[in-house]
Amino acid sequence: MLKLFLAMIIFFVLATWISRFLPIKSRPKWFGFLPVFLVLLIIADIAIEGLRWPMTGIYIVAAIMLIAAIFSKYHSKPDSIPKRSLPRRILKIAGITLLSLFIFIAVALPVLFPALPQPTGQYDVSTTRFEWVDTSRPEIYSEDPDDFRDIMVTVWYPTDIATDKADQNMGTCPVLIFSHGFGMRVKDYASQLKDIASHGYIIFAIDHPYEASVVEYPDGRIVSLSPDIIETLKSNQQKESNLLLEKFEAADTENARDEIFMQYDKMAFDMAKDGIKIWTEDTIFVLNKIDELNLDETSDIFFGNIDMSRVGVFGHSFGGAIAGMVCMQDNRFQAAINMDGILFGAYTNSDGIINQPFMEMASKDMVVGVNDYIYSRNSDTVYRLQIVGARHNNFTDLPLYFSFLRNSDLLVNGSIDPFKMHEIVGRYTIAFFDQYLKGIDSDMLSETYHKYPEVIFSMKNEI
Repeated sequence: MLKLFLAMIIFFVLATWISRFLPIKSRPKWFGFLPVFLVLLIIADIAIEGLRWPMTGIYIVAAIMLIAAIFSKYHSKPDSIPKRSLPRRILKIAGITLLSLFIFIAVALPVLFPALPQPTGQYDVSTTRFEWVDTSRPEIYSEDPDDFRDIMVTVWYPTDIATDKADQNMGTCPVLIFSHGFGMRVKDYASQLKDIASHGYIIFAIDHPYEASVVEYPDGRIVSLSPDIIETLKSNQQKESNLLLEKFEAADTENARDEIFMQYDKMAFDMAKDGIKIWTEDTIFVLNKIDELNLDETSDIFFGNIDMSRVGVFGHSFGGAIAGMVCMQDNRFQAAINMDGILFGAYTNSDGIINQPFMEMASKDMVVGVNDYIYSRNSDTVYRLQIVGARHNNFTDLPLYFSFLRNSDLLVNGSIDPFKMHEIVGRYTIAFFDQYLKGIDSDMLSETYHKYPEVIFSMKNEI
């Protein structure tokens, strides 16, 4: 459904253009104000949504129409209009045709590329970035043997914590750490993270260098996805692990599942052990840096504003698997969400116990059997959302930019409306962390909540 301002803007664009073809004497006088109304609507839209590139054509069309209306009002018209020659008539028709085509494109672009959802929380949100270097860990993917692990972290935080107009009821904020999926980057989730922060959370989102699509540093350096890691994912070992997953799903006895799972878990860990170790250490390192930031009196924004007793972790795909892994290794994390990630390497690399409340969000691409196996031996508090019509990349912002591409293999995008998906993921993420980090009970975490028919909700005893 088109947003109100956009629908009205499109109406006034078309009405203004069509009115130009009506005989001058039959035009109502108020038609002359159509371009003015159009410009006022655009100004209101910019104030709400900000400047957006899909609206560029409409901005240009509105400016042309306003100038044309002003010119028509103050330019004296001759009593009789001489007949135009054939070449001039042809040029006029060609001009009208081209301008009509331009108007059609200008109107189509914001429909095809709608504005991203606005934050739904009570707080305005600001953002900042940190470059944190872990001098205790050499960078194994760098060609320079003297490089250390160099992490970029983007932070979304309620603006009120950094102003003199701070909400006195806000207090210190819970902190969340987020990890992107393999080959993605933090920017691919910005709209979702900003929305969650607007509900009173400080979110530290990690770009994991060499396994993110690209990481940009303040000094201009750019680190791209390592081709060596990509080759590993294409290896025969990857194919073998997929075959083991198929056998695991088909196994009909508990003993067979146990045996196949341990083979799969070891193979998956051997294949991704560097990434598992590095991302887990990245996350724990960032939590340590957040603790330092909270105690740093020189930090005007964060000093004393972070509640280190209320910490959550979440991520998408490989980042979701890491959320489970860090919970196994660091009990400072009180709650975690895994968005469509397989928890491989859980037993080989740890004692395999998740004691914290845990939520899994699953698309139709998700192989849930492995996670079921792990959950059955772990936390007593596990929730699962299976989202009908969602595919793996629906957990990112990418489908929002290309909302007209449904069921796209190119985007790994499902049939679900991406704006509805954004709403579902955001509402359940906030409800989960509100309950376990803020002590605010939510009806959404119960089987009686049925607002979203796209969600198949279950708890551990049903998984």
